[in-house]
Amino acid sequence: MKPCEDIDVTIFGSGLMTEDDGSGFCLDDDPDQSSSRGYRLGKPSKQYGSWYKPVLKTVKLARSIITLLKEQSRVSRLSFADVIRKVSEFKKDHHAYISSDPAAVERYVVVHGQIILQLFAEFPDQKIKKCAFCGRLTRKNGGEAPY
Repeated sequence: MKPCEDIDVTIFGSGLMTEDDGSGFCLDDDPDQSSSRGYRLGKPSKQYGSWYKPVLKTVKLARSIITLLKEQSRVSRLSFADVIRKVSEFKKDHHAYISSDPAAVERYVVVHGQIILQLFAEFPDQKIKKCAFCGRLTRKNGGEAPY
């Protein structure tokens, strides 16, 4: 997920132009492929396909959380508990739906916290990077808050 500036091979990509929604991410909704803007990993083999699905689901969740935070006039208005509550209110047909049970959503977020925190760390908005949600998730994962 981190950029590889010291890579010594040329990577060619192809894809579709999409309108930027301001989230900083561009995702394919097809769980059987792992392509993204700028590079293509190729279709995962069947033995690894099941490993890819939770990562894609977690990225979609992180993207939705970033969108929730960006909708606020002040990012600090949403605490960790508020974000968990709002995510648990997603409808079943929402692309980032986990569960309607806030405890289950919190477990999922904490278990997949490293992926979520890395995506937040790469996000260009400093207010999002240092929001209360990230600080609490970092502490729940046994780390130091980013501020």
